[in-house]
Amino acid sequence: MIRFGWFSMLLLIGAAEGGLVAALLASRRRNRTANALLATIIFAYVLHITPFIIGYAGFYDAYPWLSFAPFSITLAYGPLIYLYVTRVTLGHLDRRWCLHVLPAALQFAYLSIVFVQPLPFKNAWDVRIHEPWIVPLETIATYLSLFGYTSAAVVRYDRYRRWLRETTTDPHDAQLGWLRSFLVLFGITLVLNVGFDGVNYVIHRLSYFAYFPLYLWYAALVFYLGLEGWKNESHAMPSGVMQKPEKRSEAPIDAGLEATWWCASMQKGGYFRDPDLTLAKLAVALGASQARITRAVNDGLGQNFSEAVNHLRVRDVVRRLEDPLEQRDLLELALASGFSSKQTFNRCFRRIVGTTPSAYRRSVRRDTTSQVALDA
Repeated sequence: MIRFGWFSMLLLIGAAEGGLVAALLASRRRNRTANALLATIIFAYVLHITPFIIGYAGFYDAYPWLSFAPFSITLAYGPLIYLYVTRVTLGHLDRRWCLHVLPAALQFAYLSIVFVQPLPFKNAWDVRIHEPWIVPLETIATYLSLFGYTSAAVVRYDRYRRWLRETTTDPHDAQLGWLRSFLVLFGITLVLNVGFDGVNYVIHRLSYFAYFPLYLWYAALVFYLGLEGWKNESHAMPSGVMQKPEKRSEAPIDAGLEATWWCASMQKGGYFRDPDLTLAKLAVALGASQARITRAVNDGLGQNFSEAVNHLRVRDVVRRLEDPLEQRDLLELALASGFSSKQTFNRCFRRIVGTTPSAYRRSVRRDTTSQVALDA
C-alpha cells in the first residue's frame, strides 16, 4: 500500500524545491556552464534521496521491479563538486573534463542494465554478486572519489582566494562566502556519510529507517543549495589563470624603493581611485609586468596588491576628512577614493587607522573646534 507519511513528506519537500530550482538554473543563459553544473549537483542529490522518499512510502513493496533503478550515481558527486568549483574560479573547464565523470557514466550504465532485467534475475544477482562484491567496491570507490575531488576543490578554492588578494582590490566582494559555504557543506556531508557507514559496516547493521537523519540532511542540503544557488545565479566571479610563481630571472631590485615608486605612480595617476582596478590593469597602465609589481609590493611593503591599494584609498579618505571644508558624507568619500562598498571601506579603514570612519571624523572636527577656540 502506498502511503506518504512524515518521513517521505519531509524528504519530498527538500527534493521538490531542489528539483524546481535545478530546472530553473539549467535554463539560465548567464553563467550557463556554472549554473548547469550546480543544477546537475542538486539534481544528482534529488535522485539520491528519491529511493528513500518512495521507499518510506511503500513503493518498493508494491513495485519490487523498481530495484536497481539508477537513482544513486554516487561516483558523480565528487567530480561534479570539483568541476563546479573549477568553472567558477577559473572561468572555464579543461577540454578533458568528461573524463572526470566517466566512472559515474559506467556506474549508471551498470545499474541501468541490471534494472531492465527480469525480477528473478535481479533478486539472484543481488544476493550472489551485487551485495557481496559490487557494493563494497562501489563504496570504496565512492569514498576515494569524494575525498580526492573534495580535497582538490578545496585546494582550488584556496589558490583562487590567494589569487584574488594578489590581483584585485576588493576580494571580499567577490562572494567568496558562497563558495566557502558550498565546500563546508559538502565537507560536513562527507563526515556524516563516513559516520553512518562506519557504524553500519563496523559496529552493527543499520536499518532502512536508521538512515533517515542522513537523508534528511541531504534534503536540507538540496534545499539550501537551491536557495543560495538561485541567489548567486547571475553573479560572475572574477576569474583568471592562477599560475605558479615565476622564477626570478630579472636583475635584483631594491624592493622598498621600487614599491615606493609604484605607490607614487598610483597616486599621481589616480589609478587607486578605480573601483575595478586589478593588477593586470595597473601593469598595463604603468608599462610593467604583473610579476615585477607583485614582487616589489610584497617584498618592499610586506603587503599584497589589495592591501597596498586599499592603504592608498584610506589615506586619501583621511586627507579629505582632515579638510575642514569637506562636507560630503562618508560613503560618498569612500566611493570617490575607489572603494566599491561601505562594508569594505569600514573594514579597511578600521584595520589601517584603528578606529571607525565616523569616530575619526568626529575626532578631527573636535580637534579643529578646539584649535579655533584657542586661536580666538
